[in-house]
Amino acid sequence: MTIHRVKHATIPSNDFRPDKTTYRPKVLRRFEHELHLDCLLRVENDRGGDFELWADFVSVPLNVPEGKVATIETGSESLAQTTVDKIEVAPTSNLTQGCDFVIFQDSPICQAECQQKGQ
Repeated sequence: MTIHRVKHATIPSNDFRPDKTTYRPKVLRRFEHELHLDCLLRVENDRGGDFELWADFVSVPLNVPEGKVATIETGSESLAQTTVDKIEVAPTSNLTQGCDFVIFQDSPICQAECQQKGQ
C-alpha cells in the first residue's frame, strides 16, 4: 500500500477534518462515469504543510438475485496528489446533499447538473 503526502492548493487540511461540534466526518462524493461513491475523509500526520488524506468507503452490491449471497466490502485509500487536486467544495445541489466535497471524473452530466443548481 502506498501512502501519499499531499497538500490542496485552496482547501486547508483542517477543512477535511470532522466537524468540531458534531464530530461528523467530512464526506467526499466521487462521481465517475455518472455514478458516485461516498467516502469518509480523515487526515493523518498533518505537519502543518502536507498531510495524508485518507478516504474510507463501503461498497454494497445492488440488485443481488434472491437467494444469492452478496459481500459488503470496506476499504481505505491514501489519496494521491493527482486525486486531491481534483477535489472541490461541493456545490449546493440535489446530487451533492450530504457531502462536503466532490470529484467529477468523466461525469459531465452530473457536473453540469451540480453547477447549474449551485448558481
